[in-house]
Amino acid sequence: MTALLPAWRRWLAPIVLAVLVVPSVGMLFTRVQTRSTAENRMLAPAPSRPTSLATWLTLPRAVNAYLGDHFAFRRLLISADNELHWRLGGQIDGGEVLRGKADRLFLRENLLIVTGADVRPGRVNAYSALICALHDQLAARSIPMVFSMAPSPAIIYPEDLPNWVPHGAPAEADLLFAQTRACGVKTVDLRPALMAANRAARSTTTMTPTGRTRAL
Repeated sequence: MTALLPAWRRWLAPIVLAVLVVPSVGMLFTRVQTRSTAENRMLAPAPSRPTSLATWLTLPRAVNAYLGDHFAFRRLLISADNELHWRLGGQIDGGEVLRGKADRLFLRENLLIVTGADVRPGRVNAYSALICALHDQLAARSIPMVFSMAPSPAIIYPEDLPNWVPHGAPAEADLLFAQTRACGVKTVDLRPALMAANRAARSTTTMTPTGRTRAL
């Protein structure tokens, strides 16, 4: 009798099975992430125990979303996919610009870092040490120094961010300003003034029946 499958196909079956099983088994040994800095978004949470018919009906979708966001080696595969898209001339993660509410545009790069959803203490410490060292060198020559940073639109217009973007937590900018002030650097934080101007501008406008804004 001849074999039902050629030899190369018999080897292909366990390879396909391993590709399907290994990422699922790997989930048991990886730390659960709540957000993805590579994709600039929050990951799907673990589904809760169903307590009603409605939650039972939505359970398969919730489980599928969780497994799709948390299978093992996901970050490595996303990086490989981004690299492939980049080399083929495409855009990474749907483009560099994210469209928010009221058609406001935000840069995707470092969005979760800017809004405080993700903080890198090591980066902050290294940058503040550089600023403090520069301040000391200039002070030794009697040269005054003022440190400031250009605020991101995500901080000035948080109400226009998509709902999935968390904001309001202390961000790297807050830590950096605090550390540089502690070593004697004079700082100018532009965020409070710009945020106040945004609130004032919004309080003096209203929506017309046609959906346009007008000054009060």
